[in-house]
Amino acid sequence: MNRRVLLALMIVASLTSACIALPNRSKAIHRSTLHKIVIQVSGGNQEQWKNVLNNVDNLRKTFGETDTEIEVVCFGKGIGMLTKGDTAQASRIQRDSVDGVKFAACANTMRAMHLTSTDLLPSAVQVDSGVAEIVRKQEAGWAYINGA
Repeated sequence: MNRRVLLALMIVASLTSACIALPNRSKAIHRSTLHKIVIQVSGGNQEQWKNVLNNVDNLRKTFGETDTEIEVVCFGKGIGMLTKGDTAQASRIQRDSVDGVKFAACANTMRAMHLTSTDLLPSAVQVDSGVAEIVRKQEAGWAYINGA
């Protein structure tokens, strides 16, 4: 073979290899990743609570519902987000809970405010300490957002 033909074959082989490799590389970049996010709610402002739920929806839309694990941890004045009668967001919390978002109420705050589990929305779960729950999540590699 002459040099030009050999050079042309080498270029074609290189380009073919690059084209074949691109889809595999693309799959590696776009493969699913489980995003774990813990959101703190410690303020008593209902507008902030609405924003937290908007952020939950936006995270799930952006990363995908099946690729996102979210826990909203409420303590201090933020516990009001999870109490019956005190939140305009109850239906959204119920919907998000059914879709896999966890809403956690701090047992320390509940004791301090003389609340029982019957005071909470049905979708809320209790954790021993809201702050400790956030620390545990961060130690396990979860992303942290201060929602309110």
